[in-house]
Amino acid sequence: MIERICCDSLSCIHNQDGACASGAIDVQYYAGPGYGDAYCNSYTKSGSFRSQMSDQMPAAATAVCMQARHAGMSEQNTVIPSDYISCTVSDCIYNQNSHCYAQQIRISEPEHNGTLSLCKTYTK
Repeated sequence: MIERICCDSLSCIHNQDGACASGAIDVQYYAGPGYGDAYCNSYTKSGSFRSQMSDQMPAAATAVCMQARHAGMSEQNTVIPSDYISCTVSDCIYNQNSHCYAQQIRISEPEHNGTLSLCKTYTK
């Protein structure tokens, strides 16, 4: 559970009482028409193709353990990400080496039944 995230996106399958249960999220920049903002690329709407695929894929922590076993490492020696926020938004003040260092971030519900859950903490 990523408790650093306040998630207002009730339509996301990872939202559990306002916290994120995805294991790790990815924040990216979208510069489409009418936008120029950071968004949660891990947003997954219930019933979508992405949600059906995520049901068949291991959780982030499980994936890290699987990679560690493949590399010959034990689970005891493996750091499992539980509070990791990847961020490719290079002009955000909280981004350092593609990692978000904000104490807490807020993700919005997509507008107009869309799929862009904006990162409301994004600050240039």
